[in-house]
Amino acid sequence: MIPAVSREVASLLASLPAGPWRDAALAWAARFGADLGAAWADCPRGSWLLWLAGRAAVDDHQLTLAAADCAGAALELTPELGPTLVPALDRLTAWARGAATADEAANAVASAFGLASRHGMLAKGATGEERRRLLALSLVARAVARVGEGRVGPGSPRPPSWPTAADLAAAAAAAGTSREREDVARAIMEARCAELVRARIPAALVLGREPVAVGPAALTAAASARCYVEVCISDERRWQALCELWYEAARAKETGTLEVDDPAWDAALAPAAPNVAEARDALDSLRGGDYRLAPPRRLDDFTGRLEVEPGAVPFGGLGPAAWLAEAFGLAVVAFDEGAGRREGGPGAA
Repeated sequence: MIPAVSREVASLLASLPAGPWRDAALAWAARFGADLGAAWADCPRGSWLLWLAGRAAVDDHQLTLAAADCAGAALELTPELGPTLVPALDRLTAWARGAATADEAANAVASAFGLASRHGMLAKGATGEERRRLLALSLVARAVARVGEGRVGPGSPRPPSWPTAADLAAAAAAAGTSREREDVARAIMEARCAELVRARIPAALVLGREPVAVGPAALTAAASARCYVEVCISDERRWQALCELWYEAARAKETGTLEVDDPAWDAALAPAAPNVAEARDALDSLRGGDYRLAPPRRLDDFTGRLEVEPGAVPFGGLGPAAWLAEAFGLAVVAFDEGAGRREGGPGAA
């Protein structure tokens, strides 16, 4: 039996993933009590509004369009990405209106992910203003991809995906300016996204609706959502060797036979040379933890994922997967532990 959902604005935001993002949201929401109308009108961040709209069970397609508006604002910062990302965003909005298939939308998501991964990889090797420029390009592409991720293609919808279109748009605005002005640029983009969300989702669609309960069923669905590290496939042979090792590790973990000191693992670990010891340590770390190693995924020619299915909420176990990819010479350019994509490895965000 799921208890009645509190209508306190802070309670509706309390299910956000733990961290500074949630702390700031709860501090802002505290003064509104149960007055969701006042909070909706006052909210300074589009990302928070998208979360509240999701908790209020606003239609998925309407949420997609609102998230797309936020990603479109980010895309204005980087017109050089237009030839690739404008068609991708158009396909996602067409899908939300029933004018494109789920496969077409999934291809748009994959295209944006691939572009984000390539720019993210370049940013890792750059410095100074060039690094900030490349990071902004990567973040804008991620904002577009995030519009449809979890809503199209395989897998179940994941509530945490909605805020990050606006959140990544704000991060892109911050990365695309000087370090001295990044806080201002972030706040301006968040405020713009808030206005875009309010224009797309009027308060009347939110007020008076029964909030979505976060009970055992919701927690089970969240627990089964896949988390992942995203890697840049800079060497096809190393990626294939990593996938083969990952498949074997998944089977061994399922049967409780993942014992990396067994010489039988030596051949599978050999392609990680000269980082075999590091790969073995990472593999050993994957042995524990309440999660299942899901099959790796390839998004495009340049981008792949090592995926896990957590058995508990919250989840924070992607470190070993990232270490394993790096031991095989593949750079981790983003990760998602259930709260949305972030740049870099799990220890670098």
